[in-house]
Amino acid sequence: MRAVSSNAFGLLIVCFLTFPEPLFPARSIINLDIVSPGVIGNYTASSINLSGPAFDVSISRLRERFLAHFNISHTFLYNYSILNCVDFQNEVQNMLARWYYTVDRSESVTVIMTPGCIESAQLNELAATWNVLLISTANSAPAIRDKAKSPSWVTTNLFPSSYYGEIFNQLIVFHNWTSIDILLDRGSTGSYVLMFSLTIAVLENRKMRATNRDYNSSSGEFEFPAFLQRVSTRNRILLFLGSPNELRKLLVAASWMNMTNGDYVYITGTSFIWKPYGDYSWKRRDPSDEIILQAYKSVIFVVMVDMEMSSSPISKSMQASWRTRFEEDPFYQNTGLDTDPPLPMLTSATGSLEILGEVLNETLAECPSSCNLRDGTTMARKMMNRTFSTTVGQVRFDANGERRPFLSSASYFDSTENRRKVYLRASTGQKGEFKWKQVDSLSWHGGSQLPPSEPVCGFIEKGTACLNSGDTTRNALLGVLIPIILLVAGGVAVVVIKIRSRNHFWWQLDSTSFGLQSARSQSRSTVSPVSFISNFVHGC
Repeated sequence: MRAVSSNAFGLLIVCFLTFPEPLFPARSIINLDIVSPGVIGNYTASSINLSGPAFDVSISRLRERFLAHFNISHTFLYNYSILNCVDFQNEVQNMLARWYYTVDRSESVTVIMTPGCIESAQLNELAATWNVLLISTANSAPAIRDKAKSPSWVTTNLFPSSYYGEIFNQLIVFHNWTSIDILLDRGSTGSYVLMFSLTIAVLENRKMRATNRDYNSSSGEFEFPAFLQRVSTRNRILLFLGSPNELRKLLVAASWMNMTNGDYVYITGTSFIWKPYGDYSWKRRDPSDEIILQAYKSVIFVVMVDMEMSSSPISKSMQASWRTRFEEDPFYQNTGLDTDPPLPMLTSATGSLEILGEVLNETLAECPSSCNLRDGTTMARKMMNRTFSTTVGQVRFDANGERRPFLSSASYFDSTENRRKVYLRASTGQKGEFKWKQVDSLSWHGGSQLPPSEPVCGFIEKGTACLNSGDTTRNALLGVLIPIILLVAGGVAVVVIKIRSRNHFWWQLDSTSFGLQSARSQSRSTVSPVSFISNFVHGC
């Protein structure tokens, strides 16, 4: 049954499932409390509204598959007044602490399993303090790799969110760029804020020259022309983190300024291709379509989770069960399926609950009467360095409890076919680090190389120095030719002055004035010093 209650910090939805007779009669029935903090709304794919059906379906399946000896309660923890990921990140610890200390949980097994936004690092601080298992399904952070601070945290997150910064850094390294400009729209979805902060942190750590700027599209129009003018004086590479609508505005301005001719690279990223995140198609039947079609030739698209790389197809029956929950429960605000169900979030939540049931069941089989199921660190270690088979495919954890493999891709816009083509796919280095691997050739404005961060002769203030530091041979040649040219010019000037003093019509010169024989009387061809110098310079 479902009970609904409210209090000062939000609305709680609690689902109690009582299972049949226990498989292991030596142990009494145990309370298993699963809490899922999250945001409400359809603006982000990891909201409770859009990932909740996977929790409902999978908790019901746990009863059938594994757990005949638990009373399971599941709580969605949220606050209707919190409408975005950043505010939720700031409040989530207060919300979770109030829930945790409301009742005595010393005899219960507590698991924090969150659909996630950008708050997993804050949840981890509480989970480590309480020593309870934390499974994030749609978010991670670099702190997960520090097991002294994150002993009980694992993630089934398909998104390489703890590697967002390294993904862009490795793209810079792959193309041998030495600097980059970054522009963030804080009015777009929260994942861009996370990408921005992690990328800045990584680039600062790598001593990479990066200039960053942010704005908020919800507060008014951004002055793209003025911004691009400043960028043009210092960089050829721009990372834009914002919605497709804002990207179009940027590219239209760049086109007007003749900055989409192949000399500049515009990088954009998205968590995954999902209609509510915006339309990246160039064709929208508006006046800027043709401008965008041409401008897209200057864009590199980075997709953090490219579902086409997944080797685990999702069964039609599982997808049907999710759709049924959307259609039947008004709480999820998607009864008409107006919003496409976000597959990465739904599959991650499903896998998390199935893995939890498997580990609990194994633990009880090993020691039905003595194991401490409340030890979150021990439970997390049972999942690390291991691969699980689930109804949504295999889920493999590395030594830190992070999911592998990476499913990221980078693509360019193929002008011959007017579509994006993947040329880089994610790979893993020897130490498990993120790397890019080239899987296809790159076509860029008729060439195969992306431009450098700076022109060969630098920007305006450096151009003179570059030109002055030209080829030494050329400088030496000019050093010889210039005195010769001056000497010949001086000789001509003397002759002209002499003729002028004798004749009022001094400008009417003939060949005898120079003491040169006519071509007819010469036995061999001659070349005047002036024409010789001219030909020599032309040849150089």
